[in-house]
Amino acid sequence: MLVNAGFALPSGPYHTSQSDLFDAENEDVGPVDSGQAQADVKLARTRESGYPRFIAELGEHVGHPALEDLTLQFLHEQLNLSDDSDLPHITSKINVYHSAIAVFFAPSDRAGIRGMQQERIRCTPSWYSIERRDCVLATIDEDKPGFRGLSAARALLLFSFRHEKKTYPCALLHWFNMYGQRRDPKTGLWQVQPAFHDQAQQNPCLAVVHLDTLARGVHLIPVYGSQRLPVELKYYQSLDVFKLFYVNNV
Repeated sequence: MLVNAGFALPSGPYHTSQSDLFDAENEDVGPVDSGQAQADVKLARTRESGYPRFIAELGEHVGHPALEDLTLQFLHEQLNLSDDSDLPHITSKINVYHSAIAVFFAPSDRAGIRGMQQERIRCTPSWYSIERRDCVLATIDEDKPGFRGLSAARALLLFSFRHEKKTYPCALLHWFNMYGQRRDPKTGLWQVQPAFHDQAQQNPCLAVVHLDTLARGVHLIPVYGSQRLPVELKYYQSLDVFKLFYVNNV
């Protein structure tokens, strides 16, 4: 589904096992040399301990109490239930993960033999003692090319659950809206801003999506403006402090 968005090759006879992906857990970007020719995003192999195992308690634990309702709405859509039907119930235990691996077509000197590259999307409360919630590109319209069919978002939680013997790998996302209708004329880059339901920016636009909605990670560069930055500002605070961002390399 990502071919039209420019992130995948047509499927072919090539294949690779998940065990081939990223031997070292601290690697973030690397080539795919085994010949995989299909874009894919998968959760890490091992779930994280220390989290509540049920959806309502998990939402409170991670500071997003709307998680349960958003997940039930997601499952309602996945099951293709009618609009007037009740939301389904999730009774299974929830698995939380601190990373996912994205494989995508990105021909370059550091890509694999068939132009495939892999990267780790991190979503963890502590990465070298600092919280890290990476940004991603999510497919929102397969009929539109490039970034017009995508949306930037920040991954707030990676998790999975089972319902009726089927596993659903998911991501809780904070959406970013496109700023303007075309690329910035000075930089040639798209611009985005975090989406909120209110002008006070206290109620972020969140959604739970299936992991296959994600195309890859994305680097957002703050639009710094003309004012001096405070010396106490740290790089890892950028996504929380700045209000407008350039989308790098899309």
